[in-house]
Amino acid sequence: MIKYSLVCERDHEFESWFKDSGAFETLTAGDGLSCPRCGSVHVRKALMAPSVRRRGEQQSLTTVKADDVADLATSTRSPSMEGPTDEREHTMRDAMRALHRKMMAMSDDVGRAFPEEARRIHEGEKPARAIRGEATPDEVRSLLDDGIDLLPIPASPDRHH
Repeated sequence: MIKYSLVCERDHEFESWFKDSGAFETLTAGDGLSCPRCGSVHVRKALMAPSVRRRGEQQSLTTVKADDVADLATSTRSPSMEGPTDEREHTMRDAMRALHRKMMAMSDDVGRAFPEEARRIHEGEKPARAIRGEATPDEVRSLLDDGIDLLPIPASPDRHH
């Protein structure tokens, strides 16, 4: 899955998830995507910036197939910073832990070689496989601009900020 920041012709900003970049293109070409505020079908991608990492933190990205992890996703509200306060938050944290473990298990860590390896896989020079690793914001932007789908791996819910 890929999340895009979007904007309509009236500058209403919103976000939406898509199976891949092709799904976004198909929906916008057929007027199948509209602004939730005004209903305009003239929607485009907004400028997006990847999360900025703190000094010493690693930013992990992967090309994990969305179909492999979709069954673990949940639609509940965000957990509070103080920790879980109700059953929904416990359930969401458990699902996030399971998702994180599954994403780690089903992808190969290529470290700082991530941008080059993702590009080689995309161009067919290497066999397709799920990878994860590190990339700078400029490298992420370049990969996305070249149509290479990326999926940021969220930090484990047990990791405290």
